[in-house]
Amino acid sequence: MKTKSFSILALLIVASMMLAACGTSAVETVIVEVEGETVVVTAVPDAPVELKVMNLNWGTEPPTADPALATDTTSVDLDGQLFMGLTNFDV
Repeated sequence: MKTKSFSILALLIVASMMLAACGTSAVETVIVEVEGETVVVTAVPDAPVELKVMNLNWGTEPPTADPALATDTTSVDLDGQLFMGLTNFDV
């Protein structure tokens, strides 16, 4: 019984990965048969992601993006914006 459940689970995982790899926008259905049992897997595509643009005016071109070499306010602000996602816990 364990091997039967494991094989059904493995086929479901493989089928879901195959559906996720497909780049079509239509709903897809895959029917998998394992030892007489039929399993239907349906993939629904995600909604399209709207791109967002953030424009910043620093007044001048940042001399460096290296945090170890940043000595001016423009470079420090750039480094803060670049590494914010790596250091904030509430995002």
